[in-house]
Amino acid sequence: MMEIDMIGSVIIGMAVLIVSLLIIKFMGYEVQINFIKKIKEAIDSLSSQVFGRKYYNICESYNESYISFTDFQTLLNSFYKKQCENSRVTIMLSFSLTRDDIKEISEELGIASGGKMIIYGLAEPLGAGAIIVEGNFSSKARFPFKANDVIQIWINGTPERDVLINLTGVDYNVNDQTFKPRPIEYEGICPITKNKNRGDECICSGECRADLRCEETGHCCPRGRTWNGNSCEFIHPFKILFIRLDDGSGSVDETQFKSIAKSTKELWTELTPLEKCTGTVTEITPSSICQIPSQNDLCSGSVDDSAKDKIFRDTISNIFSCAKTFGYENDYTRIIGVLNRNTVCSGSIGSMEGYTGGYNYPVVVGLNKLEEVASHEMGHTFDLCDEGYGGGYCTKDSDGKTCLSGYCTPDGGIGCEAGDYIGGSYASSCCPNRPQKDSIMCKKLSGDPCKYECTYADKFASYSYDHLEKEMSKYCE
Repeated sequence: MMEIDMIGSVIIGMAVLIVSLLIIKFMGYEVQINFIKKIKEAIDSLSSQVFGRKYYNICESYNESYISFTDFQTLLNSFYKKQCENSRVTIMLSFSLTRDDIKEISEELGIASGGKMIIYGLAEPLGAGAIIVEGNFSSKARFPFKANDVIQIWINGTPERDVLINLTGVDYNVNDQTFKPRPIEYEGICPITKNKNRGDECICSGECRADLRCEETGHCCPRGRTWNGNSCEFIHPFKILFIRLDDGSGSVDETQFKSIAKSTKELWTELTPLEKCTGTVTEITPSSICQIPSQNDLCSGSVDDSAKDKIFRDTISNIFSCAKTFGYENDYTRIIGVLNRNTVCSGSIGSMEGYTGGYNYPVVVGLNKLEEVASHEMGHTFDLCDEGYGGGYCTKDSDGKTCLSGYCTPDGGIGCEAGDYIGGSYASSCCPNRPQKDSIMCKKLSGDPCKYECTYADKFASYSYDHLEKEMSKYCE
């Protein structure tokens, strides 16, 4: 009797303490989490002494039970609302569940964003408060779970816990409480196990988790990536190789160089269709310095065109040679060379902020407005013409033929060469981008041969963007 009185007194004391803490909390004061944990441990200890087990856990009470549809709803709701702590519960279903059932339950309970965050066959938790289901696989089975299936439910992931539901067995026998292991399903001769993760060896995609595929080297990778021996990399990565140039005036500081490369890559990605697949775009910034001819004479009125052409060709040749010497031969998409001054050159005929030779050529830029200038010049490396003087409408030539694309190069005008634009070539003398205003490709010059006005904007005009989308589609596969 004394023991009962003592236990009763302890319970009353605990209740008073908890109520007091709640009042303190209500008044706006903070209560240390560790202290709360100590109280919980004390309650657990008391519960163990009185009842022979810890305080009641609704999820554990269902463990290894043959449950109804209503029980499943209760259990799923409890797990989602974190009332089950770290419990991992095995249950047997007395009913079948369709994908629609799981969605409707979530909608009714107001969990998993009202049924919008139900994911099937994901390789790992999202950490987004989702419900991740691994049930029957074949042909996106309408019934992820069937009557007498054995499933496990638990929570995992950060920052938000996901609820994971996994099929582990089938054909549960209520009488002798036995069941069969989960069977292996097949699509043709391919086993659908969906149990292999990123980088695991595979024979077919059915072995890989639902968000992966078995790529050509026999490894599970996300779609659009391939195994390189160490990790799953993009099949078509867009790599911008930045090179520090020195034409006799020194090279840009390496720390500044790396910062410039990062911001230039980010702007190019933001302005182009690569914004849809930012993970494919990387910048490469070797510490080595590339020697090139002096660029000053490119802006001199007293230097003839043949000498300027030699400077240009030698510069381009040196940059390609440096890329190879630095160990990046054929391991880049485009090259941007950076000089250690505001402009490439400045002289009697004006100044030049950047230039390139056209499709797939390196870009050479100074530091002034580098990100914008580099993006403009990079547009040329994908065959875009300057707006204004490079985007005039072509008319019939002397043979009565027309430039089929309708847009001519700077030397076009009435004398536009017949033929349509051919990807990767200016051979047809036609431009892929129709002349438009508000474009980063705008470049006003006196004596504009096409007589088309343009206005500058930090974006590619729609026709230019559409062309870039065709050029870059493979990088976002």
